Amino acid sequence: MEVRKRHRKKRKQQQLLRRAMAGGVLLLVLVLLFQGRGQEAKIPDFSGVLEKEEEFPEILDPQSRIAELDQLNRRTREAAELFLRIAQDRGLPVTITETYRTPERQAQLYAQGRTAPGPVVTWTQNSQHTHRNAFDIAKNVVGEEYTDLEFFKEAAEIGRLIGLEAGYDWDDGRQDMPHFQLGPFTRIIYPEGYSRKEEP
Repeated sequence: MEVRKRHRKKRKQQQLLRRAMAGGVLLLVLVLLFQGRGQEAKIPDFSGVLEKEEEFPEILDPQSRIAELDQLNRRTREAAELFLRIAQDRGLPVTITETYRTPERQAQLYAQGRTAPGPVVTWTQNSQHTHRNAFDIAKNVVGEEYTDLEFFKEAAEIGRLIGLEAGYDWDDGRQDMPHFQLGPFTRIIYPEGYSRKEEP
């Protein structure tokens, strides 16, 4: 009888442990899914984990603004190129204003509006730009670069269409209309009439 009680108690403890572990795994999955909603996600850089390590052009001035697509990881570059093709086909005058940010530039931008003069332009020191997973755009019309709300609304529609997260959609007071980012496991969606460009 005593042995049965101990076995029963042990089974209950094991069940509780399994439930706790399952709950912990579920919680971790939910945190990863919803982390960063409404702000630049603080996700580790997984871009090189699933594919060979990429090489990028040398950066001479780590404080400078970098707008070249070849500074993005392969997947984000592919998404940005598709984004630009669709925007061009729709007559949307888009220009890329920033891609990769060095940690030095991100720190400089984070200080702005806090310990340095100027308005706050970023809410994180761990931006997806520093992981080569994000790019910023502007309207390619002098004087209207950041003022045309309809332009950014249409750009966000294109971004969502192909699987990008658009900063336009962030609604917790941190809307970032020019910002687009690609999650590490997000699939790039090619709309009808568009296909992946062949690698040389």
